[in-house]
Amino acid sequence: MKYFLWPALVFFICMASCGDAEKGTGFIPETGVQEALKLNEQIRLSEFLTRIEYVRLETTATGLVRPNSGIYLTDNHIITINSRQCLLFDRKSGDFLRELGRRGRGPGEYSVATSGFLNENRSEIYFLGSERSLICYSLDGSFVGTVKLPVTESSFGLGNLSYLNDSVYVLHHINATGVESTLISFFDKNGNVLGTVPNPHKTD
Repeated sequence: MKYFLWPALVFFICMASCGDAEKGTGFIPETGVQEALKLNEQIRLSEFLTRIEYVRLETTATGLVRPNSGIYLTDNHIITINSRQCLLFDRKSGDFLRELGRRGRGPGEYSVATSGFLNENRSEIYFLGSERSLICYSLDGSFVGTVKLPVTESSFGLGNLSYLNDSVYVLHHINATGVESTLISFFDKNGNVLGTVPNPHKTD
């Protein structure tokens, strides 16, 4: 459970330090982080949480959680995810249930697990596959299918991926080269672009 606790503490500490932020004279605002650290004020967890729940995850040869894994928490499941694997545990007991998907370059295999997202309404999880696609698995472990990704000629890479509803997906385009004209794309499972948000930071 520390994966939930520590990011929350960092967030609240940052919010506390930014509360008295001073804007600089130029384009970049100034935040008095050094002054805030000197205050040494206590931040009580009870101010933000009503209860803390500990779930001990079962340790098995196939269900070892790697360090720095991300976590999805649903009503019924705990999902740990890193670049190489995604593991499913029971939400209440912590019992290891199964590995979701498999890393590789073959049909139905993903290339990077951490580039995906969870659709809790459909009990499906998506990972980045090969050839600009998303690989979809059901939480019961079965392979569901693929979703094509829209990619423009100037795209340097893929940013965050998510969904708007059960039929519309969302892609954030990375503007690493400065010439990407699209900031966000809305698309269907066939990769057809349904709408876009232009990139206001594109350079000519």
